[in-house]
Amino acid sequence: MPWPRLFRRLTGRRDYLDGLRDGVLHGWALPKPGHGPVPVALYAGQQRLANALASQFRADLRDAGLAGGTCGFSFRIDTDTPLLRVCRMDGPRPVEIGTLRQNGAKQALSKPKLPLMSSHPMLRDVLGPGRAALRSAPEPIRDRPARLSPRQAHLFAQTDPATDHPLPDPLCAWMAYLHPRHRLEAQFDWDAAPEDAAHFLNWMVTNYAPMRTGLRVPLSQPTIQWLNAPMVVPGQRTSLSRATWAALQGVPHLRQGMDFGNPDWVDAIITWWSIHQAHAIGAEDCLVPDGYVTRLAGLPLDQEEQAFPLSRHLLRWAAETPALARLCPGCEEDRRQITLAAMVRAAERPDTLRYVPWASIETLLEEDMYSQTPLGTYLTTLDRSSVPVSRSDYVACLKSRGYDLEARRFTSRTIEGHRLHPAALPAPALQGAPQVDVQVIGPVTKASGLGQATRASVAALETTGLSVQVVNFSLDNPAPEIDVPHTPLQKARPARFTLLHLNAESIPPFFAYSPDITDGSYLSAYMFWELTRPAACHALALRMVDEIWAASDHGRAIYADSFDGPIRVMGLANDVAPHPDPLGARAELIARTGFKPDSFLCMASFDSFSFVQRKNPLALIRAFAEAFPQGGAQLLLKTQNRTRVSDPAQRTIWAEIDTLTAGDPRFHVLDETMGRPALLTLTAGADAYLSLHRAEGWGFGMIEAMALGVPVLATGTSGNLAYCDDSTAWLVPAQDVAPAPQDYMFTPKGGLWGAPDHDTAVTLLRQMAKDPATRARRAKAAQTRVLHAFNPEAIGTRYAARIDTVLHQSRISAA
Repeated sequence: MPWPRLFRRLTGRRDYLDGLRDGVLHGWALPKPGHGPVPVALYAGQQRLANALASQFRADLRDAGLAGGTCGFSFRIDTDTPLLRVCRMDGPRPVEIGTLRQNGAKQALSKPKLPLMSSHPMLRDVLGPGRAALRSAPEPIRDRPARLSPRQAHLFAQTDPATDHPLPDPLCAWMAYLHPRHRLEAQFDWDAAPEDAAHFLNWMVTNYAPMRTGLRVPLSQPTIQWLNAPMVVPGQRTSLSRATWAALQGVPHLRQGMDFGNPDWVDAIITWWSIHQAHAIGAEDCLVPDGYVTRLAGLPLDQEEQAFPLSRHLLRWAAETPALARLCPGCEEDRRQITLAAMVRAAERPDTLRYVPWASIETLLEEDMYSQTPLGTYLTTLDRSSVPVSRSDYVACLKSRGYDLEARRFTSRTIEGHRLHPAALPAPALQGAPQVDVQVIGPVTKASGLGQATRASVAALETTGLSVQVVNFSLDNPAPEIDVPHTPLQKARPARFTLLHLNAESIPPFFAYSPDITDGSYLSAYMFWELTRPAACHALALRMVDEIWAASDHGRAIYADSFDGPIRVMGLANDVAPHPDPLGARAELIARTGFKPDSFLCMASFDSFSFVQRKNPLALIRAFAEAFPQGGAQLLLKTQNRTRVSDPAQRTIWAEIDTLTAGDPRFHVLDETMGRPALLTLTAGADAYLSLHRAEGWGFGMIEAMALGVPVLATGTSGNLAYCDDSTAWLVPAQDVAPAPQDYMFTPKGGLWGAPDHDTAVTLLRQMAKDPATRARRAKAAQTRVLHAFNPEAIGTRYAARIDTVLHQSRISAA
């Protein structure tokens, strides 16, 4: 067991002072849960000599399982003071970690310098990500700064897309979208209290941005300027930006040592924000003010005339990195080694290159006759590779990570000055490439209702003779992956017509986090929503699309009063055919559930990610239990993702389901993700398929059961009425009611769904069980309708007619 872990296990300590080595005092300090790196300070008596953050990487700490290895600290000792103390500063008062007693003589480097690698092999761990970046093939890059597409420009409008009213400065439409999307209207009511705009921005930067790991959240130019503006403290010449100041309020242990008159404290705070915090929220490209960069990149007086001078940041970084701390800033070769290490680190963290003197960068990127650079030579000593690193290699590596070395700018800023994630991504190859007729964009690889809807549209379009391109986009879709052929977004060709298979709340993120491959294309959005009115967070999407496709009249009615463009009812293709072996399917259902062969076997299926409140299995269980108190009927509740649902309201419902069904032979709950053929086999083995939903956008389970020839009982409201009526199903009437606040996501005012009538459901269930002849007749009528009116060819004909009309009109307009 590594000694740090053993030490902590034996003592319970969260910190330790290792001791002095080569003139540098080393130790480690574990952060408190939920807090950042521990601030530590070096004292001589009551005088504070230096500050640091316990954020250094050490391989021994990593191996000990302590904070991933990034909780070390170090201080260079340049004093002969007999007694020094190191204290934690993350509480109301300093807490001593340990003491160092000196013999009265100033410590000096006592060991001869050895080659960096043989002395400190842990440097390979510290620089590992940078080395990997330089040794990997750079990703494609954008040739020129990005300009917003017309649809992306909607993200940065300064009016609320739902009302057209001006937004409080410095908000933009993207923030007006996030506001209801995350149910923050009550928490941040900027209409009633304009100052809430600032509080919302703080939430966005400190809460929302960290959730988007690897993605840069959209920030408008006015927002960036506002967040970077200095907060002047009266009487102090040094100031912090609004963003820094706001974040500092949430870190008490950093505030407690506040001392604007102490340059070391100011440098520590600016370093904390610029190097650690801004990177943690993915904002190092835009929320590090120029003044911070100037300060950290500045040269102390003793470095100004030196070769390979070390900036304030490089000095601090070297002192806090054990593999570099033994090097002497007064020695040219050591400064060169530190600068080279910083350039390797910058291959993975390009923002840190701002703090390396430009003359040093130029010198270390000079190529010899073999296109090798001093940086490349240094890299070969780190990883023992003979592959050279040219200047162009380094430039390409940085640019593929969002930094243009030659222009000294981040590529994530658009020409208009906004920060947008796709601005740093390769531009879509839309100019000059051969066009396809139609592209379908959606979560085609997801085993979910939305993924199935996307695949259904693809199946319909493939019958039309149109050239079709399928592009996967599944951000925020937690459903399991399936293998479906598709074109990577980066290789998408331009399309004349785009069918965007995303719900309205998912459309703004598509334009916020992906290159706009719809630019120049007519855009129809195939959207599903269940309530009778659109949600407030749908408003931005309605500004971005040319047309809406709806699966049913219910879908069209939802958006009729909110969207100015065309809304077309298109239906969805069904590709399910009658099961070839109904008896075998029934045997499979019995084998999976243990049901009795002579029972009236029923099935209901749904994805738990689709909200159990909307799918309403509790109402079905209660109606089923009352309809068959003596048994004779059994119900399979087939779901998936139940254990992955964390919402407390849904967990409460599942607990009630368990209470009602536990030990009752009439019910069997199956939580399993299975392939579609296996799921259809279970459905085909049932005597009836049941759905007492509150609202459905379409209802795949119901229409697939009809295609299989299985009788259907369903709530008589919402999207399933596109194929359900009294001749094809048993319909349970429902009363329009408003969902409770916890029942559904971002519920709009006035938005309603159905509450199916319990007594009617009980009556109809009994009728179904007692009348097999009516079941057979109605199931046959439903099957005939579905197989005739909703097969891929029939839906494809409808799609093609609409697409041809749009493209014909486009040709006339162009002429």
